[in-house]
Amino acid sequence: MYTVNDLKSYSDILEEGKEYIIYNDDVMTLRYYSNYILVKEPISQEVFQHARLLYLGQQHRHDVPFEAYLVQDKAMTPDLREWFMSRDFTISKNLVMKINSKDYLELINTNLKIEEVTEDDVEAFNDFACDDELARLFGEDYRIQKREFYKKIITLPESTLLKGTLNGDIAGYCIMNDCGTHFEIDELYANPEYRNIRVASTLQTYIMKHADGKDVILAADDDDTPKVMYEKQGYTLESTFYEVIDNDKN
Repeated sequence: MYTVNDLKSYSDILEEGKEYIIYNDDVMTLRYYSNYILVKEPISQEVFQHARLLYLGQQHRHDVPFEAYLVQDKAMTPDLREWFMSRDFTISKNLVMKINSKDYLELINTNLKIEEVTEDDVEAFNDFACDDELARLFGEDYRIQKREFYKKIITLPESTLLKGTLNGDIAGYCIMNDCGTHFEIDELYANPEYRNIRVASTLQTYIMKHADGKDVILAADDDDTPKVMYEKQGYTLESTFYEVIDNDKN
């Protein structure tokens, strides 16, 4: 079964994520990222708070604006959920979905050109993906960090930043991660101006061919419409996890 641990987008795809610290005791395993704690096992509220204080005490990155936790399904105990809610944390449920690449039904737009983003065109890609609207919603610092993120992605041998273009315009994009035993799709996006013309499915078809019989996984928000699309395409639910954000630090 695939879990959040198998999603590179929540682990070592970010440079700082490669320097995580593993903390183990009899009842839990926590993985520390620059701004995440991954809670894998059921723990008491008291143990969680102890680990949280240890994490915050080791937090050296002052530019991280929030405190966040990735909680696997079995680890979200009623006790822990009550503690999160009492502090007005935002809890969102996420789904790890899977399909075998051989089982994906090809639905493609033959006019859509799928290309890898390279050093030659990453700035132009960033101008599209990291536009003024992104800065308005999340701040200028976030936009700058996102531009650097995409520049980093194209240098990683296991990751490929893909774009789909129509008449020279970017109609959609995504990240393809080759995780060895499986592939992962991250940041699948279709330009609203080009929706309902099979942009997302054409990008997925490209990845399925590269996966060549391996499983392909992705994370979907339980409340988002794409979840229904993935189910219709043949994806099945593997596991769930929760993303918990401290609103006071946003």
